[in-house]
Amino acid sequence: MAGLNAGARLGVYEIVGPLGQGGMGQVYRALDTRLNRPVAIKVVGEEFAERFNREARAISSLNHPHICTLYDVGPNYLVMELVDGETLADRLKGSPLPANLVVQLGAQIAQALAAAHRKGVVHRDLKPANIMLTRTGIKVLDFGVAQLDAFPGDTATISRVVAGTPAYMAPEQIEGGVTDARTDIFAFGLILAEMVTGTRPVNRPPLLPPQTPPHLVQVIERCVAADPDERWQAAADIGWELTSGDRRAPAARSSRKHWIWAAPVAAALMGIAVGQRVFRPPAAVTQDPLHFTIGPPSAARFEVDLGVVFPAVSPDGRTLAFVANDGGGTRLWLRPLEAAAPHALDGTEGVMHVPFWSPDSRSIAFFADGKLKRVDAAGGPPQTLCSVTTNAHSGSWNANGQLLFGDGSVGPEGGIFAIPAGGGEVRRVAGPDPSQKEDSVFWPEFLPDGDRYLYMSGVKGFTGNRVYVRSLSKSTSTFLLKANSRVMYAAPGFLLYLRDRTLLAHRFNPQAATLVDDVSPIAEHVDVFSPIGIAAMSVSRTGVLAYHAGDRTSRLVWVTRAGGETATVGPVADYATMRLSPDGQRLAIDLIDSRTNATDLHLFELARQTDTRLTSAPGAEFGPLWSPDGRRIVFSWDKDAPPYLFQMALDDTTTAPLMRPNGEVQTADDWHPDGTIIYDLTRAATRNDLWTMPATGDRTAKPFLQTPFNEFGARFSPDGRWVAYVSDETGRNEIYVRPFPGPGEARRLSVAGGVLPRWRRDGKELFFVENERLMSVSTTLTPGFTAGAPVQLFDRRPAQIIDFDVTRDGRSFLINSEVAGPGTTPMDIVINWTATLKKP
Repeated sequence: MAGLNAGARLGVYEIVGPLGQGGMGQVYRALDTRLNRPVAIKVVGEEFAERFNREARAISSLNHPHICTLYDVGPNYLVMELVDGETLADRLKGSPLPANLVVQLGAQIAQALAAAHRKGVVHRDLKPANIMLTRTGIKVLDFGVAQLDAFPGDTATISRVVAGTPAYMAPEQIEGGVTDARTDIFAFGLILAEMVTGTRPVNRPPLLPPQTPPHLVQVIERCVAADPDERWQAAADIGWELTSGDRRAPAARSSRKHWIWAAPVAAALMGIAVGQRVFRPPAAVTQDPLHFTIGPPSAARFEVDLGVVFPAVSPDGRTLAFVANDGGGTRLWLRPLEAAAPHALDGTEGVMHVPFWSPDSRSIAFFADGKLKRVDAAGGPPQTLCSVTTNAHSGSWNANGQLLFGDGSVGPEGGIFAIPAGGGEVRRVAGPDPSQKEDSVFWPEFLPDGDRYLYMSGVKGFTGNRVYVRSLSKSTSTFLLKANSRVMYAAPGFLLYLRDRTLLAHRFNPQAATLVDDVSPIAEHVDVFSPIGIAAMSVSRTGVLAYHAGDRTSRLVWVTRAGGETATVGPVADYATMRLSPDGQRLAIDLIDSRTNATDLHLFELARQTDTRLTSAPGAEFGPLWSPDGRRIVFSWDKDAPPYLFQMALDDTTTAPLMRPNGEVQTADDWHPDGTIIYDLTRAATRNDLWTMPATGDRTAKPFLQTPFNEFGARFSPDGRWVAYVSDETGRNEIYVRPFPGPGEARRLSVAGGVLPRWRRDGKELFFVENERLMSVSTTLTPGFTAGAPVQLFDRRPAQIIDFDVTRDGRSFLINSEVAGPGTTPMDIVINWTATLKKP
């Protein structure tokens, strides 16, 4: 039925505004005009008359301080006590409650249920969303599917439809069988477990944290027995048990045979989706593998570095560390796997790449602000260990208090370095093998003895990697295998690495440092950035495996200034950077192969919707840039070194280097009308800088902007007199404009962050992206540069704007919009992962 507006009248009751959706209708805040008393009104449609009458009779028979009071009944509405507070569901949201609060609230819920059951009323839809937390305690709400005169039993159907919420249903309720007070007790047990863990239980019996008080464990496990005869028989007994403070050893746990029904029956009858699980430490888990997922923190995204999300499991298997961004920048987050409440560590702002744990699982090392730092997992200020370059992104920590970290820089700045865990002298312990034409090393990984370690070394830049074994006490390296991803040691004797995005377990003798010809696949589609082996996986010594899998997909969609979608280009795929041709008729774009992670350039003819593949070489060709006449494309290619600039003539697709490789990554940004190309260049000393060079002639490069900060994504104004670019000098990415070719003062245009600056072709607007919102700034280019305040055009949240371009008139935008990406998709956790292996 249509909703009611403020001011509408239902008898003597005046609607103030909506409160939400109840189990059987809309709920409104209203005013009793006779008594000047605020009330809550639930309005139902005629089709729910049977349920409406049932609820009215149920609630009117109850009078208890922890049950919502019914004031009045109308033709199609209930007038109830207005309960101020928050629902238990809102209070939880992934955060467990202290055990003493669980006991306190649980006892009140039990008292409410006992009062209802004494009147012959079974709630049948008890769940956190139907429990309010107020200043005076809990209130149980919504008896919309209540069952009356339920002793000794009745069917759980209304018009033969199973009633209730599937996630909290007892077995007999799911099967449409006899229900009674013990059906509510089952749901109550699941709610207690959810308060303890912070996560809705999806496995039966619930897996509780090891610190859960024994008497609370006993209460929960007896509540959720599959056989009603084995549950608590009265809610009043549960209330007494909770408040008695009984700390006697818990009774023997119910046999697992009582839970055989849970997964197949729930899935087959109700279509229940499996979500996050909470588990005890690995030692308490059965020999069968347990697989579940963990999503990013609420209102946050996993940080995506080079297209990869990095999990880091503590050695004891109890805690997952990861980098996430909740809108205030990247921070290091911890998620205890026995609970469901992630929390960010203070002082870790700006963290990058892969954090790594101490062997005792008490501390974490991470890279931020050009430093290697460590922080206690329990919290406290981080300690800076040493300065590093921006190419330092991996590390390992042994039991002797030594840290290794890899710096993938080319030349003497790069290598594998050792430093004491408390800080001190940094020494280079390994470098590339010149005889193999290697130019960088990375990914050190200690073996169990704490002296020998694995590391990777690049062969001919980015075209392949070799894995070596080396010792801190010796200066020789032994080749072990070829791989294009990080290689991790996993007890009791495996190496984990990726091949074409499939996670493999390769048997390994750690004493002899030799491989056994036995390889088993573990998971598919695991994220990896192959050139430097960044792989989204981590493993604990206790058998906990974490990885991030899934195919990033996006779509190319035309969007108006008001945010309306008008058309799409091409199929859904893994697109990256893109650029409209100068005449607006064609689109050059990167397309990533979801199986191999290889990147190629494609050309779309927009009018005819045709797709032509421009490159097919091994490795990555990316970052297309059109020449002003639309006849050539400049792009980056990791042909035989870190990516550097190439030029392709479109009339015959011949390709030639535009620059010589210099050991650093080169990415083209824009092409000036006079033939100057501006591009990003990463250097260890000054991070990412802006350089320019002529597209013809001697092509002598020179710096345009070099600072201690990162500058990238430059775009020339249409008249060529200004450059818009991104800089992180404030601690986050912001949009700036400065004169070209300089000198001159930089002007900041964004106020709350920004990336991807794009000019309108007449120079009257500059567009950019601020937290997935497309922003516009009015600009004038002559006689001097002026700009207005940023104005939002449209909001694409929660979808990520990967890249975009704008038509000449500024009226339409072609957006590469994320459909599914690693920042929002969950990580996979496998307990006892070796049980998935084939037997030797």
